[in-house]
Amino acid sequence: MLSLKDYIKKSSRYFIKIIPHFYIRQNFISVFYHTISDNDLIHIKHLFKYKNVKQFTNDLEFILKFYEPISINDLFEFAPIKRKKPSVLLTFDDGLREFYTIISDILYKKGISCICFLNSDFVDNKQLFYRHKASIIVEYIFKNPDLLPRSLIIKSNNINDFK
Repeated sequence: MLSLKDYIKKSSRYFIKIIPHFYIRQNFISVFYHTISDNDLIHIKHLFKYKNVKQFTNDLEFILKFYEPISINDLFEFAPIKRKKPSVLLTFDDGLREFYTIISDILYKKGISCICFLNSDFVDNKQLFYRHKASIIVEYIFKNPDLLPRSLIIKSNNINDFK
């Protein structure tokens, strides 16, 4: 009997070989998000841009017009299914609170399945992802520039001043 570790290794080799062909054969795309919010998320804003609810809703309207949303189960079915439109699978990384408070309700109302990747260390804020900590620190520095040593304060936004 295979150990769990060996089973995962063997299975992952199989899926790595199968999935790229499945994508091509099925006209499949995946759309990746981290979060959606109308609020200023200081733990995110210095890392990457995120969409507001209206922008996300517009994305979904476009997706539903040209693609057929599928679930993770649909993705891994071995028999190819003929669909009228190309398939799309939405994914959300990091399992941020906004997935529960905003995103899941919008997707549920539209009947769209997705994958939400959770990190159990971050559930209930047991820990904070180091990049989110960095964004919070950057925000604090922007709001309190007098805490920085004078040598680190940038007085110009003009790139030519730094040549």
